[in-house]
Amino acid sequence: LNEHYEKRETRDYEAALLYILAAQYNYAGAVIAEVGSCWGWTAAIMQHAAPLARVMTCTPNPVHVQIARRNLRPHFPRVEVFDLRSVDWLPLIPADSLDMVFVDGDHQHVTGDLPFYNKLKVGGLKIHHDYCPDRPLCTGPRPCRWVYQALNDFAEKMHPFDVLMVDHNQEGIAGWYRQE
Repeated sequence: LNEHYEKRETRDYEAALLYILAAQYNYAGAVIAEVGSCWGWTAAIMQHAAPLARVMTCTPNPVHVQIARRNLRPHFPRVEVFDLRSVDWLPLIPADSLDMVFVDGDHQHVTGDLPFYNKLKVGGLKIHHDYCPDRPLCTGPRPCRWVYQALNDFAEKMHPFDVLMVDHNQEGIAGWYRQE
């Protein structure tokens, strides 16, 4: 990407996992949604992994929308960047229409993004970034107790994580495949 956003960026090992997970949806008609575009880095990773899929991403930050579009348009024309909050986008997406959802949005209000699970097709995957307990458990630079608690609560109600990858700081990615 031409412009790079350093703050809370997805780490290389997380990007590699995101690539591997998105690649399973590389077929015509697949739809991947992202909550939290930032400057387009993770949308580019998913589109690169699944070039036949349609990738849609949203952010309510108009500056980020402009930068993401500028970064993505030349190389990833199948990525659509929407200037929307995820809670406003959610009702516009039909049920059972998404193959994958990657959530890296407003961490303090992550519970508003949990219903994206209901938009998945059976076999679809919903994953969250910044899964990390609050200090002292997470010794990394960015504990995110809201995401950690919300995802653990969701796992208790639904089923255990199907995807969980954390580093030595106990920070990483967690998610589920939608079951019957």
